[in-house]
Amino acid sequence: MIAPAVGPIALFVHKPLYRDGPTDEIRHPRYLPPEPRRALMRLFEGKDLRLVASGHTHQWRRCRAEGVDHVWAPSSAFVFPAEIQEAIGEKVVGVTMLELGPDGHSLSREAPEGLEPHDLAELPGLYPELTARIERRRARFA
Repeated sequence: MIAPAVGPIALFVHKPLYRDGPTDEIRHPRYLPPEPRRALMRLFEGKDLRLVASGHTHQWRRCRAEGVDHVWAPSSAFVFPAEIQEAIGEKVVGVTMLELGPDGHSLSREAPEGLEPHDLAELPGLYPELTARIERRRARFA
């Protein structure tokens, strides 16, 4: 049970709620499945939800849906290769800066000097299962 809230609410979740909007029925490991998403969102009915921030995708994206600001925070180190992940947002690395104030919030993506986007396909020891997937895809299209 969520305690009664006074004022605006920001929700921080690991996975994005959906790709494009609350009626999406897309079933993909990138997003929260539709049924749990609907149950979660019922908790915010009648509340002043203004921001949903997530990570998981290794992409930067900012959009609005039904008056709510949605942001996908990028990874600070890695991007997924095109063979295994379509670009919906920007495949960049960086940090997401959030400022909360009496008049709302502001968001920006910053790339500190020296930050490099490492392609996970080039680091086979880090995620062996990912490397195997990439190699299978490349073999199919070779």
